Amino acid sequence: MGDFAEACNAMVEQLDQRRAALLEEIEAGHRKTQALMSSNDLFEAITTNIAQGIVVINNDTGELLFVNNPMKHLLHETLLKSQLPKWLMGCIAAGETRKEFCCADLGLQHEDTRCFSVSLHPLYWRGRNSTAFVLTDISAEKAHLRSLEDLAYLDPVTKIYNRQYGMMMMNAWLDENRAFMLCFVDMDNLKFVNDKFGHAEGDAYITRTVNVLCDFSPEALVCRLGGDEFMLLAEGWSMSDAEERMEQLRNRLVLHSEETGAAYNHSMSYGVIAVDEDSTYLASDLLAIADKKMYAYKVAHKAQRKSIV
Repeated sequence: MGDFAEACNAMVEQLDQRRAALLEEIEAGHRKTQALMSSNDLFEAITTNIAQGIVVINNDTGELLFVNNPMKHLLHETLLKSQLPKWLMGCIAAGETRKEFCCADLGLQHEDTRCFSVSLHPLYWRGRNSTAFVLTDISAEKAHLRSLEDLAYLDPVTKIYNRQYGMMMMNAWLDENRAFMLCFVDMDNLKFVNDKFGHAEGDAYITRTVNVLCDFSPEALVCRLGGDEFMLLAEGWSMSDAEERMEQLRNRLVLHSEETGAAYNHSMSYGVIAVDEDSTYLASDLLAIADKKMYAYKVAHKAQRKSIV
């Protein structure tokens, strides 16, 4: 009987210990939950009015669990209201939330383009697997960067690309083994126009020529190499078609001076070369070859005009 009593007492003691351990585990869970709730509350308190927009989204349902004031303002803007949630849910659907931390740039059309730097933070929000999105408006920084790029890559007179950008793009196309047409263009008699009628009229002549060149094709890259020289890069053209198109543009320029009774002839000379996928030439070499073809064209047309006279 004594052995049985001891066994019963030992069993009761073990049950009490397990019960105490279970209660402690439950209490620890409550404390953890409370801590999470407190941290969520603290998160809300801290982020409600900061400059960045913050939204917490339920990963499973897409429900907005928390939206701070700056984000509320964004979501009230008509176009952003439709675009922003769609983009955020797209990140979740793409599995971005599996990462501990992820950054992305987001551009939204709303009158002027709005740009945001977005960071994604997976978290456990009030018992649900969620993601916090932090949006920082970088529109001003992007605009400033674009203005710096314009200064670096655009010709100040014509607003088309400059030599630096054109050569950079040609080198990129060569590195990518693209096939394309290279047209070297030289305006006729620009120095005469500048000397006779002034640089303002010379700039107007340059602008008219640029407008014609930009009609080569929507995809063509036109840049001003400097002074009266231009370069045009175009994919998907044969040599004969490119030369025919350039002749059409030249004739249009000539016709403009005839129809308007201009005090000087509008014209340009050009040289077109085909660059193959396996070209081993440097960009500067290709430009020199096209320049020689342009010069031959100019000489031939000068001789033709003299024979007509």
